[in-house]
Amino acid sequence: MALVQRKISKGKQIRLVAALLLVVGITALVAYYGLFKKPAAYAPPASTAASGSSVQSRIPGQTGYEAARELSESPVFRSLRSFGVWPLSSNPKGNSQPFILQEE
Repeated sequence: MALVQRKISKGKQIRLVAALLLVVGITALVAYYGLFKKPAAYAPPASTAASGSSVQSRIPGQTGYEAARELSESPVFRSLRSFGVWPLSSNPKGNSQPFILQEE
């Protein structure tokens, strides 16, 4: 039995080409906006801009140590509470050395 190649109709060919172009176009748009285009600058709402501007003006001039010290002294950081102990302890199962037989 020989393989037979059938031609598809012109309507189906046009739909396949249109679907292919649509997929390629969507992929190109996602790649452009996701990889190449830089996001617009974020402008906070006016109500939070006044209170956050003093903090933002101090951040660029600080070293890592100064910023960490200021964070640890802030009342918001001090109000945080610990919930539980970390890391969680776990009891190991089985023998620590499987090749040594334990005599009982």
